[in-house]
Amino acid sequence: VYLANDTKLERKVALKMLPPEYCDDANLVQRFKTEAHAAANLNHPNISTLYSVEEAKECHFITLEYVEGKTLSELIPADGLDVRVFLDWFVSTAD
Repeated sequence: VYLANDTKLERKVALKMLPPEYCDDANLVQRFKTEAHAAANLNHPNISTLYSVEEAKECHFITLEYVEGKTLSELIPADGLDVRVFLDWFVSTAD
């Protein structure tokens, strides 16, 4: 996932790209499109909004709402999360 600039609407967006080495694999391209379709049907405060599904130079990418903050790998300590913190973070997302 990359931070990008939507030049048409002048806003930051997140780009989730199918790696170039997989762009010729029809099965992986279909899985990527299925993921995009599923994400487009989700509406939740803890999930980024999907803006578009695109293809450029035979590579596929999804344009998503950019949410500023830290990644999970930056937030989760090396020894893991306390179970209460884990439940606080993830139960609402699972709902």
